[in-house]
Amino acid sequence: MEALSKEKKVMVTHIYHSGVMIETESKLLIIDYFHEKDSFEQQEFLALLKQHSNKDFYYFVTHGHKDHFNRSILTSQFQSLYGTTYYIFSEDLKHHKGAFDTVTLCGPDEDFSVGELNIKTFGSTDQGVSYLIESLSDNTLLFHSGDLNWWHWKSFSNKELEQEKNDFLEEVIKLQEHLKEKNITLDLAFVPVDPRLEEFYHLAGKIFLEEIKPVRLFPLHFRDNYQVTKDFKDQYDEEGHFQHITNPLETFRLADE
Repeated sequence: MEALSKEKKVMVTHIYHSGVMIETESKLLIIDYFHEKDSFEQQEFLALLKQHSNKDFYYFVTHGHKDHFNRSILTSQFQSLYGTTYYIFSEDLKHHKGAFDTVTLCGPDEDFSVGELNIKTFGSTDQGVSYLIESLSDNTLLFHSGDLNWWHWKSFSNKELEQEKNDFLEEVIKLQEHLKEKNITLDLAFVPVDPRLEEFYHLAGKIFLEEIKPVRLFPLHFRDNYQVTKDFKDQYDEEGHFQHITNPLETFRLADE
């Protein structure tokens, strides 16, 4: 697969926290949607969805933590009006499977297809899965980490810190080896830069820039602390691949770059 080019016309919207929307010519991918129910931000997002009611919608949830999963996505107002709506959930959300035929459940280290997407799952260093998603018709490849992160908490013992590091690097190496084996370039990576880790917030993002080398890396898991995205870009983005974000629902047209 070739790297992201002008012809791909991919749009990325930072929804909030770890929620992102990737728009291509034929579909919307919404991953880890998170807004408070009936909030102004949620209404803004629904208005955005209505502009794409002719496309297929794919909702991904990496795990069931409340800052990554909003039950509202299962309601009709979040579904495509004229296209098909698909749901791909981590298996810890299996209690939502019964009511919807279009819910696909998955665990780590699985390969499967849904609609026009090829999906490969990787593990997490917290709960659930991370997703490698290939959109064949749009020739786009992306990775969403969910809670796969290098969780370097100051309260952890040295043994715990070493385990967190090793668990994170194990998944990164698996992803790196897969990309190398297939001879493919990752267009988009979405990776945590959690400011609660203080001076260690950058560890996962820096590893991805250095080892995975995506065309563009978007930060996740920072809630309202948009300053941390500027700090990362200023300190660690030597080659200009990291996306500084300034506000919720900010959209980036990658085809212009």
